[in-house]
Parts: sequence; structure tokens; C-alpha cells
Amino acid sequence: MTTAEKRSEERKDCFLEAHYESPTLSLNVVVRNISSGGCFISTPYLDMIGTSGMLFLNSGSQKRPVAIPSKVVYTRDDSINSAGMGIKFLHHSSEDILKINDILKQLEYKM
Repeated sequence: MTTAEKRSEERKDCFLEAHYESPTLSLNVVVRNISSGGCFISTPYLDMIGTSGMLFLNSGSQKRPVAIPSKVVYTRDDSINSAGMGIKFLHHSSEDILKINDILKQLEYKM
């Protein structure tokens, strides 16, 4: 089964600046693709699969970054340009879902 087949939602390619924080890392990253269920962040610094953290997405409509609870579900460490982590969003509230959907709508308008 491919990674795309495992996902429940289709990911949208993007280039969003973000900040990732976990107990072991605090990094400025770039989100390369995103869906309502998760994203892939480009970074040569990797957390262990299963690590929980927060992803702060910069959104044009929000004055402050959108904070999304998350968990690392996949890592890729094959080169500096394509290394990164697959992040699953942990939806703790309907507000979290609305924030992510707002970002996805903004991406549609940019395309």
C-alpha cells in the first residue's frame, strides 16, 4: 500500500512557513503538502516517530500563527532537500478543525 493510499484525505502541494516544537526540537520549517489530517514538513532535523508536538502555521488571515497539536507519523532522511517529517494533526476540538480548513481554503484561492 502506498503512502497516498493510506491517507484519508488528499494532500495539497504548498509552500507555507511554519514553526515546529516538540520536547526535543524547536524549528522553523516549510510545509510542502497539507490536508485536513496532516502535512509534510521539510527539515533535516527529525523527531522520532510517535513524538507529539505543536505545529504553528502562518496564515494570511490570522495575525498570529495557528497552533495545531500534532504527532510525527513518518520520517524521511534521504537528502537535505527532501528530508522531513509526516505530521498527523491531532484534532482536540472543532476549533482546531476550523483553523485547518481555513488554511486549506486560503490555499485554494491562491492556486
